[in-house]
Amino acid sequence: MIRPRLRLVSKLILIGVLALMPLSYASKAIASNRDKVVVNGHKILVAQAATVPNNTDEVNNVDQVIEAKKSPFEFHMPVNGYTSQGFYGYHNGVDIAADFGSPIHALGIGKIAFAGFLAEGHGNTVVIEHENGLQSLYAHMDKIYVGVGDQIDSQRPIGTVGLTGHTTGPHVHVEIIDNGIHVDPAGLLPAN
Repeated sequence: MIRPRLRLVSKLILIGVLALMPLSYASKAIASNRDKVVVNGHKILVAQAATVPNNTDEVNNVDQVIEAKKSPFEFHMPVNGYTSQGFYGYHNGVDIAADFGSPIHALGIGKIAFAGFLAEGHGNTVVIEHENGLQSLYAHMDKIYVGVGDQIDSQRPIGTVGLTGHTTGPHVHVEIIDNGIHVDPAGLLPAN
């Protein structure tokens, strides 16, 4: 009873070894030609084995300083009015309803990156670049008082409330973009 099982196990081991030998040769061939391996026209990068230093007494130091930065925003309403629509899914900003022609002020100091008409629904629009990758956008304006490259602060009006673009009433649409990501401007505005 034991001998037939022993023969079966030995045959399976022999078959396994014979099956793995071509794989071993194939991996050695690929390793020796790793710079020439191409799949679907793309060169494949093969990682090198990491070397570990013998000296384990070395301490890895990370020299970084984390410090708070002052916000360029002054936490005031850009126009005298009230929030008529908030930030949600496809609405990347807040709408502040105000009288037609009311002056619009920047949320803080910065440089004008864009001033003109945007056909996708924003109408007359001003984009201001602030520090640390922050931008503010003001849309649906009637008049624009600034040009690209102008330095701006919150005291000088950048334009007036209008009805340009896709709008149902006079308001300014305000967006805040932090390094390419839209954030809710409500956190920068005083409560109504």
